[in-house]
Amino acid sequence: MLKDEQKRRDTAEYLRAYIARHMHHMSPEAISEELQVPLFAVKLHWPNPAR
Repeated sequence: MLKDEQKRRDTAEYLRAYIARHMHHMSPEAISEELQVPLFAVKLHWPNPAR
């Protein structure tokens, strides 16, 4: 596996874990600002209540 691919996977995993811990008291915008990641990345991993 390429190092870049592993880094992307680790980052996505970290983002998912952070969202799971903080989604109940932080908005996607606040998480985006806190982690310095684009808002679309946060929304991509945000749990979908419709599922």
